Amino acid sequence: MASKRFWLIITVVFSLLFILGISSGGECRIIGWRALKEKDNLNLQLKMAGCFLENKEFGKTEEKLEEVNNLVKADDLFLSEQIAVYEARLRAADSQKRQKEILFWKQRVVANPPYPDAWASLGLLWRQQGEEQKSRLSLKKACSLAPGREDIVLIANQLGFLCQ
Repeated sequence: MASKRFWLIITVVFSLLFILGISSGGECRIIGWRALKEKDNLNLQLKMAGCFLENKEFGKTEEKLEEVNNLVKADDLFLSEQIAVYEARLRAADSQKRQKEILFWKQRVVANPPYPDAWASLGLLWRQQGEEQKSRLSLKKACSLAPGREDIVLIANQLGFLCQ
C-alpha cells in the first residue's frame, strides 16, 4: 500500500514538473531535443526556428531558416510559405535588420523612383517601425505607380490605407 502511494506521489510530482517546464519555455527544450533526433522533419525544424525567434536569438533563427530553406523541395508551397512567414517575423522583431532593410529600399527608391515594390516595402517597414505618416506616404506612392497591382492594393488595405 505504501509502495503504491509512493509511486502515485512520484508520478504526480513529475507530471507537475513536466507541465511547469512546458509553460516556462520547456516546450522549446522539448522541440530542441526532438529536432536534434529528427533532422529530416522540416516542420519540427521550423518550430525550432520559432523558438529561437521567441527567445530573441535572431542569428540562430536566421541560420535555422536558411537550413530549412535549403532542404525544402521547390514544389512544397506550404513549407515555403511558412518559411516566408518566419522570415517576415524575424525582420519585424529584429530592429537592426529592419533598419538595414529600410536603408536597402531607400537606396532602391533613389536609384529607381518609379519602382512600386520599393515604395510598398518601405510602407510596410515604416509601419513596423511605428512611423505611420511615412508608411502612408510610401503606400500612396506605390498605389499611384501601380494602381492595378493586387498585391500592393492588398498590403495598403491591410494597413488601413485605401488604394485608389
